[in-house]
Amino acid sequence: MGTLKTQPEKRIINGVEKLVSTKVITSEPEYTPSGEFLVITADSDQVLIRLNSNLCDHVIIKALTETKIVPDMYKIDREYDDMVIGKGASVELCFVFNTWYIISSDGVKD
Repeated sequence: MGTLKTQPEKRIINGVEKLVSTKVITSEPEYTPSGEFLVITADSDQVLIRLNSNLCDHVIIKALTETKIVPDMYKIDREYDDMVIGKGASVELCFVFNTWYIISSDGVKD
């Protein structure tokens, strides 16, 4: 499948106006959000999401496959070097003062 993106729209990311897609579905082994506020992972054994605060400062990740999330700076919630969410789970992350914070999560899925 690769990566499917919506038509680009204007968004302000870390105070800079950018023209970016807002939603994406990816099955690539590795993906870095670049302005999308919704990333859906699917159709792969595992997807690695690399957060880059210069490209994206707020993202919701919905996993339809095992998904590992790695921040570009410091730790997630000042505690975690990475996080893995399983199939069916979702998490919302926001970049604030050099740290990625979990804003919302639906927890562990069985």
